Amino acid sequence: GRGGGGGGDPKLLVKDDTGVATAALHPSCVLAQPTAAKLKGGYLIYGELVSTSALFIRDVTAVPPVALMLFGGRLSIDSKANLILLDDGWVRFRVQPEIAHAIVQLRAQLDATLRRKIQSPELDLASKSSAGSALISGVVALISCDLGTQTSV
Repeated sequence: GRGGGGGGDPKLLVKDDTGVATAALHPSCVLAQPTAAKLKGGYLIYGELVSTSALFIRDVTAVPPVALMLFGGRLSIDSKANLILLDDGWVRFRVQPEIAHAIVQLRAQLDATLRRKIQSPELDLASKSSAGSALISGVVALISCDLGTQTSV
């Protein structure tokens, strides 16, 4: 989902196999509390989607756009519009073409490294001598900084 602009509660969109729906933060969610920082166009991931009097998300964490690009759904590039598309364009990130290609290549390397880890659980990616160590360190650093991407849903 994505926080909306213009005051009030943010507009949260959720997508599953059946389509897209509007949801709200569950009242028990920390981000729903009056003391919580207001969302400013960020993205949220959630652990649980519940339907009671309305559709609510719980166990919510804010994530930066680069985390969605590296760990979210399928990525593709629209070179004419300078966009990275996530999940067939449901989420779009406006980035310079060379950055878009670098992110897609990084995502492919990360996916391959994670597949190797799944196939060989004993593989130590934290070890400095590990082939994936530099990649993992780079991904952590990248997620920790702001790329200055513009996003839209």
